[in-house]
Amino acid sequence: MSLTKWMILLSGLTLPFLYLNCQGGFKGTDHGLSSSSQCIAQPTTATVNSIKETNYFAKSLYGKSKLLLSQDPFQTLTQQKLNVKLGVPFAVMMDPKCVNAYVNPNDNSPLPPSQYITNGKRLELSVKIQTFPWTLNTQEELTKFEEEINNDVCVVAAGLNWDYDLQALDTSTINDPDISQQGHLNSLQFYNSYPVFYNSEKGIQKLKDSQRPIVVAVIDTGVAYIHSELKNNMWSLNNQTPYAGINAISLGIPEAEADFDPFDTAPNSHGTHVAGIIAAEMNNGVGGAGVAPVGVEIMAVRVFDTIAGSNKNIKSTTVDVVAGIMWAVDHGADILNLSLARNVDGNQNESTRDEILELAIKYALDKNVFLVFAAGNGNSLYPAQEITDNGFSILPARYGHEFKGAITVGSINVDDFKRSSFSHFSSKFVEIAAPGQESEGQGNNSRGILSTTSPTSDENKNLTDNYHRLVGTSMAAPMVAAAAALVKGLIRQNRGIDPTVDEIERLIKESAMNYGHLSQEFEKGQALDLSRLAVKVVTDYQLDIPLGELESMLCK
Repeated sequence: MSLTKWMILLSGLTLPFLYLNCQGGFKGTDHGLSSSSQCIAQPTTATVNSIKETNYFAKSLYGKSKLLLSQDPFQTLTQQKLNVKLGVPFAVMMDPKCVNAYVNPNDNSPLPPSQYITNGKRLELSVKIQTFPWTLNTQEELTKFEEEINNDVCVVAAGLNWDYDLQALDTSTINDPDISQQGHLNSLQFYNSYPVFYNSEKGIQKLKDSQRPIVVAVIDTGVAYIHSELKNNMWSLNNQTPYAGINAISLGIPEAEADFDPFDTAPNSHGTHVAGIIAAEMNNGVGGAGVAPVGVEIMAVRVFDTIAGSNKNIKSTTVDVVAGIMWAVDHGADILNLSLARNVDGNQNESTRDEILELAIKYALDKNVFLVFAAGNGNSLYPAQEITDNGFSILPARYGHEFKGAITVGSINVDDFKRSSFSHFSSKFVEIAAPGQESEGQGNNSRGILSTTSPTSDENKNLTDNYHRLVGTSMAAPMVAAAAALVKGLIRQNRGIDPTVDEIERLIKESAMNYGHLSQEFEKGQALDLSRLAVKVVTDYQLDIPLGELESMLCK
């Protein structure tokens, strides 16, 4: 049986979704064990309602099958990155409450995939969708697996489990001593916009006082949440958890092996650096400042498995990235920053899709969560180049153009506003630019963006805050994520509503500065400008906030 090629439909097309009978029974949807061993043919009403809620977003994405593949992995991936002889990795999305409700019928019938895949693994009942890895070795296994998941009500979808990489390169009345070294703040017009976004009476800092801050989830290597610049701007679960987020890698693994601490242990402190760009505290007498330093909280979501040594050993997969997205959305994130990427070459028969990641993106957008993607950096295998429709592509970067409410960010230099030499580009798929380094240099001599890195401790356990410069589209993306937080925060504070993700994207794009020399590399040559953004939000939403010196930017 040949595999059907599935096309992701981005229109309003809806197809009837059939909730098929389980191969066994169900117990209650809580942690309690049922004393009954009765096998019932259909899931309970509560379970059906749960499944409908978790699967609604996928109804238009597949019809006859839950197996989402744009190609046959056993025919086209043999000579690509996946070694078929070792098995092809899949990512399987499930409803954890449905899985938890299963009752074994004790009739020797085979277990459904939702049971044998999750056997011995932890179910995270605080999320609506949980993703698990699974490996298949032959075409025959895949054919059988497709039939099984289509008859398993607890399975939402399955697709290939791809690898993802970080997108940073190593280099070496405000009272923050290092803020003068953060050239990107000047280039973004941060200081001119500050009196508007942080108006003393109506600025977004008031959200912190009313406990309604904007939550930005950093989907990354984790965050060193004890850093002096970050500790007061970290999110916590009901202000009770000792952690500031989740180690999503531990979701779905055996309980005994789980470590939910999202602390950043990556050699280059990638996630901590990204978090500092967004929301390093201001006016605290140390370090520098984030683009959104007050009224914004960082949710640390670790999705990269850190291996000691080279940064090249830091990897993530579709399963872990999707787990992080779903957890962040279900726990109240307003904005997701994904400074990660997968390089693909459609000319070499590599799939330019990640169907399971697409479902997670759609889920986030349907929950009004804004997404920011890095455009990706060139490397020895894939030099910086244009992202195209069917040839070279970057995931999830290409999805910014395809989904309203998601935006893809390329890198420019602070000193000359030219595209950074490492940044991938496209006038179609890269929608806006922001600083990813201060200046170009040869080799590792480029001057990067200064931000926070993990603290170190001495023999007496005294902590020393650290700072470092990194370059990459990984640094540009969080500046736009912070801008989105400023937009949502100002509207939430002054209008009592949250703008839609489409509206946030519109405001950022329409207020961007257009540069002719960038028009062939980024959509309309657009670059983030916080002053113009502040004016746009105030005027479009008729906010009673004085523009001060920015008044001159209004069209007369």
